[in-house]
Order: sequence, then C-alpha cells, then structure tokens
Amino acid sequence: MKIIILISFILSIQPLYAENKIRGGGKNYCGYLINTVNQHEQYSGMWKQWITGLISGYNIALNKNILVNLSDDGLYYAVKDRCKSKPKQKVYEALIWVINNYKL
Repeated sequence: MKIIILISFILSIQPLYAENKIRGGGKNYCGYLINTVNQHEQYSGMWKQWITGLISGYNIALNKNILVNLSDDGLYYAVKDRCKSKPKQKVYEALIWVINNYKL
C-alpha cells in the first residue's frame, strides 16, 4: 500500500519538475496538438511517436508496465481527448493525467 501511495505522490508532483526534463513536442500546449492534427492529420503519427516514446521511457525507468495493453492509437486518442478538454495544459501533463487516470 505504501508503494502505491508513493507512486501516486510522485506522479502527482511530476509536472512541477518535469518541465526542465521534457523534450520535444510534449512541451507544447494541448491546443497546439489539436491544431496541428486538425490542419494536417499526418501529424498524428508524430504525436503518437512522442507519446509512446515517453510512456516507453517511463516504463523502462520505473520497471513498470503502465498502459502496455493499450494500443499506440488508443494511447494517442486518450491523450488527444484530454487535450481537447484542457487545451491550455501541456501535452506531457495530459499524458501524465492519462497515466494516473486511465482505466482499462
């Protein structure tokens, strides 16, 4: 139980220090993700790669299997849905929200 509380705490404060550690498209606001995909659907592949890369690194770093049963498309659409509802949130924050809240 203590480990679950610790992981939840770490994930909840992650956005506070992640800004300086995040690279690439995830530093953009969710509104940018939505706009780029609306203008050019082929950009969804770029976002899928960034999202799956971050979740892969997260799983490797923590020796976890978070959301591994969710397809790349499913993961992308979960983040995109979060971005639609919170366009001023950063993409990496939307992904952290999905990690913390997505139920299979």
